[in-house]
Amino acid sequence: MAEIVVRRRVERSADALWKLLGDFSCLDRIAPPVAACACEANEAGALRTLTLRDGGKIVERLDLQDDAARRQRYSMLEGPLPLQNYVGELQVTPDGEAACTVAWTASYAPDAGAEAELEQIIRALFEGTIDNAVRQA
Repeated sequence: MAEIVVRRRVERSADALWKLLGDFSCLDRIAPPVAACACEANEAGALRTLTLRDGGKIVERLDLQDDAARRQRYSMLEGPLPLQNYVGELQVTPDGEAACTVAWTASYAPDAGAEAELEQIIRALFEGTIDNAVRQA
C-alpha cells in the first residue's frame, strides 16, 4: 500500500475551512480537476460522481462524516486512475481562533509502474484543493 500525507497550517478558522472541505457535495467548487459533482447527501453511505475536466468520471462513497471533529473518510469505487483500494481521510483541526491545520491522507494500492505518477497527481489534487478552499473561506 502507498500512502500520501499532506499536512498544512493555514490562516483560516477551522469552521470556515470545514464548510468547504467537509462538504462532500462541493468538490467541483474547490478541486482544480473537477468540473462537476453529483452527490446524494452529506452523510455516511452517500455516493458522489465527479466529472473531471478531461471527461473522466470518479465515483466515491462517503464512509465517515464527523462534523464535530471536522473529519471525513471516503473510498473511491470507480475511476480512471491506475490504483485499487483508495481510501482518503481529511481532518481540519483548530490552531487558535483564526488558523487551523488541514491533514489529508490517501492510502491505495498502485498498479505496477504507476507509483510516481499517482503520487504527483494525488498530491497536486490535495494541495490545489486546499489552496482553493483557503482562497474561498
